[in-house]
Amino acid sequence: MKIIYQFKERIKEDPEYIRKAQELTLNESKPKAGLKGTFGLLGSDEWWSNLNNGLIPQKEISGIITKVYLTGQDNTEKFNTIDIKTDDGNIYTEGTYTNKNSENHYYKPGAKVTIKYAFDPLKKPKPDGETDYSKIVIEIAISQNQGHPQNA
Repeated sequence: MKIIYQFKERIKEDPEYIRKAQELTLNESKPKAGLKGTFGLLGSDEWWSNLNNGLIPQKEISGIITKVYLTGQDNTEKFNTIDIKTDDGNIYTEGTYTNKNSENHYYKPGAKVTIKYAFDPLKKPKPDGETDYSKIVIEIAISQNQGHPQNA
């Protein structure tokens, strides 16, 4: 398995992204927008420490890519979405992420993929009052085998 995406690398590459996310968390005039900051500001040392210590809820899925395709209205890419079938038969749909565009070719039907997520509480709760979360892709690892021909 090859790690092709790490959130830590993304925020190093795009400091403006993390600055805006942190700014929104701290903006008291927008009480329903952004993250609560329960575990520290997204991407801060405190946040990473809480992630590494297991205080931030996390989940990992692993399975085989069954489909690679384009969603949305932006036709700037060949594909941006995958379907993953896990060992228990569930199908998950996820966006494609890489830290290097040259690694997009790893996304192909038949490839094994593992995705790690963190769940950071949002300021705005669900309609029933329960906490809602932002699902943040922390890491993606993918097999380097050939899989099946891509149907993007």
